[in-house]
Amino acid sequence: MNSGGFANRSEPLPIVGPNGDSLFPGMKAHLAALFDERIGAFRYLSGYLDGRFGLPMLESTEVDVSIEDLQPVIEDRDLKVKAIAVHHGDLPALAYLIETGGKSVIFAGDQSFLSEKFVQVFRNFKPDILIMHNVISEGDGQPRGLHRWPGSIGEVAAAIKPGNLVLAHNMERALSRQAEGEAAIRKHYSGPLQVADDLDCFAL
Repeated sequence: MNSGGFANRSEPLPIVGPNGDSLFPGMKAHLAALFDERIGAFRYLSGYLDGRFGLPMLESTEVDVSIEDLQPVIEDRDLKVKAIAVHHGDLPALAYLIETGGKSVIFAGDQSFLSEKFVQVFRNFKPDILIMHNVISEGDGQPRGLHRWPGSIGEVAAAIKPGNLVLAHNMERALSRQAEGEAAIRKHYSGPLQVADDLDCFAL
């Protein structure tokens, strides 16, 4: 976060996240816990919240996770970002649609098979890239209330029809059974599929 000051950034930095509940802070409360001049863990960086010390401001937006439809969070001429609530156990969570230059990318975020509205909204959307988490394996004993298993990922991709399915947020319990996972995905989805690694780039 402090790199904005070192890089002489002058434009405000948008930060978007879910609103909170009794267990988890919303985005604004989270930033306050980090940077507020009275209670923050990094109080010397409080200028990111109020512009003091010449630090570039953070512009935080909270998305109401009780609303199931797409909600716009950034609407510039060249960039549009919308968020939609997804089911991730008890944790407030979001997926994002990013559109720019006539191209689109969906970041599905951490979500379980209970994220039915997500699939309904994006059915036949055909984004250039759909980025899904690759966290659990196909077998029993996995936290299915938090994450989609490979077969469920395949069902989502088949419904949304991306130009490229990219698996990210890769965890060892999935990677150790990657061939089995990809076979489960392929039972539903036959399009391009790639497994992301750190610093990978994917062309639009």
